[in-house]
Amino acid sequence: MKFFTALLFVLLTAWDGLAQHLRYKDIFPQFPTMSNDEIKNTLKEYISTDLDHPNANFRLALAYEKSYKTADPLTDTEYLLANAAQAKIRFFKAKQLVDEREVRKNDDYYFQIFKLVDSQGKPFVSFSVVSNKITKGYDSAEMYLNKVPAIQKKFSKSVDFYDQAVKLFAAINDQYLTRNDLFMSCNDETIQYLNALEAAYDSATFNFDQYLVLSSQFPVTQHKEKYSVRPINTYRLDGLLTNINFLTPKVEFWDYASWAIQIKSFVNADVQSLRKRIAQEEEKLDQSLKKIEESTGTGVDPITLEKQLTYNLNNLDRQSLVLSLFNYKAFKQQWLIKGKVFVPDTILSF
Repeated sequence: MKFFTALLFVLLTAWDGLAQHLRYKDIFPQFPTMSNDEIKNTLKEYISTDLDHPNANFRLALAYEKSYKTADPLTDTEYLLANAAQAKIRFFKAKQLVDEREVRKNDDYYFQIFKLVDSQGKPFVSFSVVSNKITKGYDSAEMYLNKVPAIQKKFSKSVDFYDQAVKLFAAINDQYLTRNDLFMSCNDETIQYLNALEAAYDSATFNFDQYLVLSSQFPVTQHKEKYSVRPINTYRLDGLLTNINFLTPKVEFWDYASWAIQIKSFVNADVQSLRKRIAQEEEKLDQSLKKIEESTGTGVDPITLEKQLTYNLNNLDRQSLVLSLFNYKAFKQQWLIKGKVFVPDTILSF
């Protein structure tokens, strides 16, 4: 029994000593020499033993306000919102606790914050000044809590969609070594990639435009971006990125959408038509070879390659395998005819 009595006495003594150590009138003069984080930590510790101290709640609200207003809304969003939420709570608490009597009684507490004097140069802070700050502080915290998430969401979605576009464009470049390879070998899967590339780019710029609109209506002081669009002119040179940074004053977008549309348009119009003509030309050559093989070689005219088709294939691909195959089949016609009508100079007879 004596042991528990002694233990209780020690605990009560320690608690009383702690309470005395954290007297507000002793700690508030130290605030000007403290960092904002130090002020927050000191006040949180103090308020844990004095929940309804008017100036402590007001000062803690101001500390939280400084933290969220100096945080980056795009990269420190969670920290900003957590401090804004705490600021809102503390300003609400201060509104309940701080009245005219409190400000007049503890004018030194409020002078340290506002640095105001009366007509005679003596420290004086009116209740209206403190009350106005509490109201504005509460409204500001609420505005940040309402607006920052939407701004950060639009920004993040823009970055994510642009990252998708960059990766899709890189995958197409890896699969097709030249622009002509892309044209001639483009299939349904490639078209799906091009559609996805166009959609990702459009989503990136749409969300970035929305981010700029929202941020223009809200003081995102750390970032004032503008963006420009660059065309993709040189295949496997333009548009290939290893690093995306949207936190610079001038953001640059490679125009993946226009490039994808251009490729699809060319494939759907010129290349599809060319493929059809290639198939028709191959059919004609194969039919001619079959006819020659089934004939005696006389009275058979070989098929000549269509000049426009030859030009188009050369223009699209200087080392066209298709054109090489056609040239071989055209030559084979001549070779088969010569073989059919060949008459030996010497006929052996017995």
